[in-house]
Amino acid sequence: MYNTKQKIYDDFFCIASSCPESCCKGWQIMIDDESLKKYKILSDNDEWVRASVNFDESCFKQDSKRCMFLDGDELCYLQKNYGEEMLCETCRRYPRHIEEFENVREYSLSLSCPHAAKMMISNDDPMEFVSWNDESSEEYEEFDYLLYEQLLDTREIIFSVVQNRKLSLKERLQLIYDTGVKLQHLLDEGELFEMTAAVYDISSELRSFTASNESPFSLIPDETEKRLFSVLFEMEQLHDDWNSVLNTVWDDIFIKKNAFDEALLEKYSSAGEQILMFFLYTYYCGAVYDCCIYSKTCLAVYSVKWIFYIAMSLKNHEPGADFTELLIKASYKYAREIEHSDLNLNLFEQFFMDELDKSDN
Repeated sequence: MYNTKQKIYDDFFCIASSCPESCCKGWQIMIDDESLKKYKILSDNDEWVRASVNFDESCFKQDSKRCMFLDGDELCYLQKNYGEEMLCETCRRYPRHIEEFENVREYSLSLSCPHAAKMMISNDDPMEFVSWNDESSEEYEEFDYLLYEQLLDTREIIFSVVQNRKLSLKERLQLIYDTGVKLQHLLDEGELFEMTAAVYDISSELRSFTASNESPFSLIPDETEKRLFSVLFEMEQLHDDWNSVLNTVWDDIFIKKNAFDEALLEKYSSAGEQILMFFLYTYYCGAVYDCCIYSKTCLAVYSVKWIFYIAMSLKNHEPGADFTELLIKASYKYAREIEHSDLNLNLFEQFFMDELDKSDN
């Protein structure tokens, strides 16, 4: 098995009650079979465990979208009373995330965790990865290894573009967007082995790069951006404050237009680079399962833009706040709605693929 993880992966530690958000609020926490057996035994003598676990649905019960085990100090009843070994796999692993491919595992920290977001976004150094092999192996039925190899090869080149700091953040976002369009068209046309060469061509043109006149890509919150941003209102709302965040951004950025500051995109370009790297590392190779390369690159590119919009809106209401801290806050609030809902991820996938179909026709 070939394994890869972010270099900062093992540096993570939970800041518990000091965390500005709780991973025990908003989303439904599912329980693995082994942990469910432990809770069943505990429930014989612990009334709170018996009342807080839905054994039929294999999940923790909630009270106003809070896990029933979350106490008044924002700490877990199970961990406080029975130790960390009593946490279910979901709680024990979070914010550590694993993407699985045939004989490959890729480990990352979720941007939805405030402390993990801070580790990534406040780090000015380019994102690095550590790889190793172990003796385990696993075969997947009908796994398209040829496509996966192309995705791996093209992602490495894309990473080099993202981390090329001779280019502005705007130029890098443009290049990744255009790359997604080109790769999707090649894949749709069955030109699988032309994909790596196409990305090499884009990479080799960096010194003379000019923005594509045909691309609808923009950073300015115009009518097209307004229409694209509106997809966020269609999402499943996991946290009670999300729609309030969206409405405030909509008013500040798209209606009043008094919060948008394009200069902040370049001043804090290293943060944008980290966000872009995170989404590409975590989701890009998942196109091996659905052939949606374009939507994966759009998820990365537009997440950067929308997180900056949210941070700019926050700055409008918190003028004295450090903008890096606002970007961190915007990142985990956005990612908490995106990363942990298959409905929302699938909504994004379909939305962007439909957009490409419209532009082609």
